[in-house]
Amino acid sequence: MSHDERNDELVIRRPEAEDGAALWELVEDIGVLDLNSPYAYLLVARHLAATSAVAEMRNKLVGFVSGYRPPIHDDVLFVWQVGVHPDARGLGLARRMILDILDREEARGVRWIESTVTTDNIPSQRLFRSLARHLDTEIAVSPYFSRDLFPDERPGTSEELHRIGPIDRRAERDEARGVDSAAFKRLESVVRTECRSFPTVFDAAEGHVLTDERGRDYLDFTCGGGVTSYGHNEPRLRSALIEHLERGAINHGQDLYTTVKRRFLERVHQVLLEPRGLDYRIMFPGPSSSGAVEAAVKLARKVTRRDKAVAFTHAYHGPTHGALELSADRMMRRGAGVPLEHVERMPYCGYHGADVDTADILRRSLADVRSGFDKPAAIVVETVQAEGGVHVASDSWLQKIEALAREFDVLLIVDESQTGCGRTGPFFGFEHAGIEPDMVVLSNALSGYGLPLSVVLARPEHDVWIPGEHVDPFRGLNAAMVTATASLDFFWADQGLSDDVTRKGAHVRARLEAMAESTSLDARVRGRGLLWGLDLGVGTRAREVSRECFERGLLVETCGSEQRVLKVMPPLTIDDGALDRGLDLLAEALEAVTGR
Repeated sequence: MSHDERNDELVIRRPEAEDGAALWELVEDIGVLDLNSPYAYLLVARHLAATSAVAEMRNKLVGFVSGYRPPIHDDVLFVWQVGVHPDARGLGLARRMILDILDREEARGVRWIESTVTTDNIPSQRLFRSLARHLDTEIAVSPYFSRDLFPDERPGTSEELHRIGPIDRRAERDEARGVDSAAFKRLESVVRTECRSFPTVFDAAEGHVLTDERGRDYLDFTCGGGVTSYGHNEPRLRSALIEHLERGAINHGQDLYTTVKRRFLERVHQVLLEPRGLDYRIMFPGPSSSGAVEAAVKLARKVTRRDKAVAFTHAYHGPTHGALELSADRMMRRGAGVPLEHVERMPYCGYHGADVDTADILRRSLADVRSGFDKPAAIVVETVQAEGGVHVASDSWLQKIEALAREFDVLLIVDESQTGCGRTGPFFGFEHAGIEPDMVVLSNALSGYGLPLSVVLARPEHDVWIPGEHVDPFRGLNAAMVTATASLDFFWADQGLSDDVTRKGAHVRARLEAMAESTSLDARVRGRGLLWGLDLGVGTRAREVSRECFERGLLVETCGSEQRVLKVMPPLTIDDGALDRGLDLLAEALEAVTGR
């Protein structure tokens, strides 16, 4: 029988009482359950029929899904068992049965699908990834049962929780709203993320406002990951860019000498380095922050002739291989597909609680020749871990880390991709602590206009590259240097913006702390300047609040472990009225979610 013929005869429905014997036979044929286990009897329990499904072909059962809605989490469909007869595989039955359950009235209100999957069950892992893609939502995988709990099972087997969601029938909702997203879903890779959180098609932007194709305005508290820190299409930067383009100036220069580059280098020295007593050479590694981080570590290895780097818990430095080694997110690290071995992972400031100074843990590891800790080339640190959950390193901790780097002849690299360019108040995030890193990575907001531009600032004695040893075709994007120079001239020639960010940051903190106190959740507030995190302690709640914010016209992302932290990152130049409007919308969304 052909694939199409089998498909035509397929019927997916809920189990019925008379299916008991046939289900039992199917379970025996597939071998997915221990028939002596009491769990097997739940398969035919009548009250679970509403959230279970069977697949029938030519009057024979060939597949089943048993699911239930946990009473304490009624927005979850827990998929307990899945089975498909070998003769019926290749039709996508498992996914289709789960979708059939979601279409039922009994599944109304389900926003998450969960299931536990053993680490060696590759077909089930593929099933749930495929289901997440089909639903156009995200999947999170986290440890659940360790192998120690099952001593009689297959050696080395443990179970992970697969969590899919939020589910909101986005395609139907988009169609009802008049959002034309079909081309993106048909043609763009499923790796996309932000559009899943903010499902509309944006068309224009100005300052702190994004406007979609339907003409609806949204307050932007994401700044594109900190890229548009001065707002979208900042008028003075736009004028400088237009003037550059209209006069036919060189735009792509690799590392040729250009008028634009000379002006940029001079202004970085005059506005940023000289007033702070800093002496750095400026390297153009390419357009991305990830590439800049890799260039800095590569240079540190060349200087020290060592291969390891110290990175920290909750760190995020980028998705490319070298930066991914430094990053801590398990899901993203798995995406590398190869071992990531050249990092010593240490606890970040506060990781073990307020009573444990993790800098002392690093010192002991470096000092003890029998610690098994290889002496590294560099310590790579963020002053605020933005993607990691908005964890803030104390000034005293950063000072100790710098002292350790000096004592043990290790280079200190500060990744300012998200915290640089004034996000925490002063231009550099490390200025709070009064330290002087060996290297600094600047990226996201550097161009000021959303154009890709990254630099590595390195002490002159570390600038030991051989000419051409690290090259990228886009290391000379002059248009980005034009807007970067303009942003230095307009925003950093004096202390005005820095002081304003500090003032606004204190206001945001007070508002967020009031929100945290108003909810029954164990919510916590962390941050600095205009980079704040509201940790709700439960991943689902943060995502739900983000979704509620979107419905009200506010873009707020989530971050951190299990995406449980709301990351509040408005433009540095936002006016007080717009800032409060956004915070009001956030408070309303939080109340709506926690009130339920």
